[in-house]
Amino acid sequence: MAETDHAHGNGYNIWSRSGFIGEKEVFFSYNEDDNNEGAYLEWVLRDGHSSPADPESAGAVAATARRDRIYESHIICVLPDPQAIGDDDEFKILTVSSVPEDIGWFAFGTIHAKLLPRGFLDRFLLHRIPVHLRVGFHWPSGLLSTLLVIVSTGAGKGSGRAQAFFDKVLAPTFAEVGIPSSRYSVVVTKSPNTIATITSKIMRPRAQWGHRQTVIVLSGDGGVHDIVNALLGTTPPVQIVVGNEEFGPVVEDSSLPSSQSPTMSAIYTPPTLGVLALGTANAMAHSYRLVTSSSAETLGLQTILLGKPCALPLFHASFSRDAEVVHFGSDETVPLSRRADLAPETRLSCYYPDIDCVIHGAVVLSYGYHAAIVAESDTPGYRDHGVDRFKMAASDLFHLEDKDRSPDFRAKISVLKSTMGADGLGVLSVPLGTGTRQGESDPCCRWLDLPDTEHALALTTLVSNLEYDYVISPKSIPPSTKPAASPLSARRAGDDNDMYFVYVPDLPGPEVERLTYLAYLGGKHVGDLKVRYEAIEGIKIKLLPRSSTPTPSCPSSSARPGRGAVPLYSGGSFGTLRSDGGIDFPTISQALADYHRDGTLDRSRASHFPRLGEVVADCDKKVEENDRRWRKICIDGTIVVLERGGKGWVEMRRGVHPSLIPLHRNDKFVAVNFLSPSPSR
Repeated sequence: MAETDHAHGNGYNIWSRSGFIGEKEVFFSYNEDDNNEGAYLEWVLRDGHSSPADPESAGAVAATARRDRIYESHIICVLPDPQAIGDDDEFKILTVSSVPEDIGWFAFGTIHAKLLPRGFLDRFLLHRIPVHLRVGFHWPSGLLSTLLVIVSTGAGKGSGRAQAFFDKVLAPTFAEVGIPSSRYSVVVTKSPNTIATITSKIMRPRAQWGHRQTVIVLSGDGGVHDIVNALLGTTPPVQIVVGNEEFGPVVEDSSLPSSQSPTMSAIYTPPTLGVLALGTANAMAHSYRLVTSSSAETLGLQTILLGKPCALPLFHASFSRDAEVVHFGSDETVPLSRRADLAPETRLSCYYPDIDCVIHGAVVLSYGYHAAIVAESDTPGYRDHGVDRFKMAASDLFHLEDKDRSPDFRAKISVLKSTMGADGLGVLSVPLGTGTRQGESDPCCRWLDLPDTEHALALTTLVSNLEYDYVISPKSIPPSTKPAASPLSARRAGDDNDMYFVYVPDLPGPEVERLTYLAYLGGKHVGDLKVRYEAIEGIKIKLLPRSSTPTPSCPSSSARPGRGAVPLYSGGSFGTLRSDGGIDFPTISQALADYHRDGTLDRSRASHFPRLGEVVADCDKKVEENDRRWRKICIDGTIVVLERGGKGWVEMRRGVHPSLIPLHRNDKFVAVNFLSPSPSR
């Protein structure tokens, strides 16, 4: 039977033809409708009986009494069958499916077929090894193409899924495609520092020397964040390893230059990243369509084989001098600054005075509830719950002791708005700030101060989704595969990769929780009148002191560790403060002791002393000033704590830090590429 193509009015096609599964003659149909369960390839035996599924593909093929079906979310790719010599119509379908943890997480399988429908082949056929996966020496340039695989053992919940995916899916797929294990190197992380270290020792020198390299990362957004910052030489000190570390087959190449100059070399060649979504939230994978309903089971492997490289959008954030970075999975901090008065082990490996206290990001920078939730959820107790840890931490934070009021996030916030019209004329070139607003005279952008000083959320993002179903910025679209313009070059209004600002003013916790819930409904929160949502070029957040008036003198208290001293007025209507720090009235002493211990206040006792409420309010001002939860910035999952007392600030701009860009490449500099779905498929 000749192949037929039936076009339907609802916009999808059904491709059908006769063919073979193994030696069995079947009738194929490929349904491109993915509105419900997804597109699928279906076949029925010509004698009316269903064909037996390949045992290796049992999890990927859905069988009924008369037909078999495989959904495209399980399909890695289709290869010409190398055993079919001289026959161009025989193929091998590579599949993957999830299985229970006790039998290995993943199952890899192959299906041999002949005369597949044309629409199916157009979507999945891999004719040859893609350029970005080819390894070897290039003559006469003398440059190399290398392939590196990084397996993050701590990805997600640290459950071992990344290692299982490599062993059971990625390595067998490479072997089927024609990439033997001898053609690529594998690094299995041994600590949170491994990715940053291997990037600074291997990837950065190779990029500076002009070598072409592809890196497959079995990780989440954190792995990409580590690579970007180590590649640009702005890795926070918490990620630098002191001493040697085993990297398996990968060793430092002493023949390559160390390239410690802050500026990228004239022949700098951006590495290409292939991301396999094995993290917790996987914001990049979901936002850039590396993983969709049509490729969910492959975790992005389908994109690595069939996609094309494009520039990864980035931003850079500069921080105040005494900002600190929180250690992964703990509450300990180290200074972000690399100033000379710090011990060498607490400074970065490269000293770049012009970009001190700078971190690059690819996903999000936030202040307020989002940063507090990410920080609070980064503990072993929460991390065991996977992506649900964010909802659990949010629920705890939204329902604090005082349910009618949100935490006190106080700051002066300014946003940098582009003034370019639809014609896109002009060049956006605003210098990095140093704690003060710069570039106000720039004709292409201007700073706007937000009127409020108390906030619930201030978030800037380059992506649409922070989780699979958490749509924070519905207007954000994936980067195109066209060459991306530098953030310092002319841009047109509405270009791809705009950076969006999501702002929620100071609201009660339950109201913020309601808006958060709307984000899980396809991003409906941006339509709420309480939410500000717009494209921006940068943001500046400067913390404000909790109180502009002097705090009354107060005795120290050991009854409530971590909350500071309680300010008490001596004399007055509620009692007299003794020299030893006690209070003459036992009723108040007991009330304040309760407040010290667990944050509760016996109102029946307090009602007899009108000024007790004022005492507690003053106490809270100092308590919240010392509580680091309200001074945290989240940048791609990394938590930075700003200084208290109104000294802390952060300023963020879209693009790579200007001092890193070679002057002659301002109009085309790309720091790193990533593999994204090809628009032609």
